[in-house]
Amino acid sequence: MIIIDTGPLVALFDKDDQYHNLCKKSLKLIKEPLITNWPVLTESMYLLSFSPVAQDLCLEFIESAGIIVRGGDSQEMPRIQQLMKQYKDLPIDFTDASIGGASPGLVFCGAVPSATGAKRNHRQQRGQSAAGF
Repeated sequence: MIIIDTGPLVALFDKDDQYHNLCKKSLKLIKEPLITNWPVLTESMYLLSFSPVAQDLCLEFIESAGIIVRGGDSQEMPRIQQLMKQYKDLPIDFTDASIGGASPGLVFCGAVPSATGAKRNHRQQRGQSAAGF
């Protein structure tokens, strides 16, 4: 299984994203099942909120591609907190930690160089502060 994080997921449905074409091409090469979680979907919907059409297409893609969406539970919280403390200088947010902490041993979809960097770029493009949500 391969984890798909916010950056590549948003880039697939934001034609203005600098990684849009790369993510589309990369997705065609992936044969393994994809997995994500609810924090990634929540963050993706927020970043795609400039276009209800893009949001709909993203949700349709999740369903039609058979992407596994993990629910998560409170047992993952200590690992998420540990990752947020360990990587606080990057910075890492809850979504990054939840996908990394809940999925040890899985391959991370690296279509964009840094999911955190991609999110920061999206915030700046949308006229928001890069400080966080």
